[in-house]
Amino acid sequence: SDEDSDEDAEEKKKCPEDWYNFEDQCFIFIETEKTWAQAEFYCQYDGANLASVHSLEENVFVQSLTRGDSHNFPETWLGGTDATHPDFWLWTDGSSFQYENWQDDDHKDKDAHCLKTNYEFNLKWTAAPC
Repeated sequence: SDEDSDEDAEEKKKCPEDWYNFEDQCFIFIETEKTWAQAEFYCQYDGANLASVHSLEENVFVQSLTRGDSHNFPETWLGGTDATHPDFWLWTDGSSFQYENWQDDDHKDKDAHCLKTNYEFNLKWTAAPC
């Protein structure tokens, strides 16, 4: 019935203008170049965090946002870090790290503690200096 569809629409999380919804999470891509810490602070100032990614579908969605009008995929920060406990990756929003899309094992035992996506030609994740 119409009432049910109205309720479903209301239950769906509304995102601020210029943000995009994926499974009740809101995302925005900021093109300004920043360090990982600057980017996370920028997000927190807006009441958000750098993106956490929990599935292949969400990863593809986030990549599509980074593509923008340029039709290339710039390396982009995600909210993953192992700065607190090396080789134990966490998301800054506190969610669990159950999906991974690493480029080989280049994130292990590396002096690089922040997560970037769109790495090299296969668009995988890599650990990068913060």
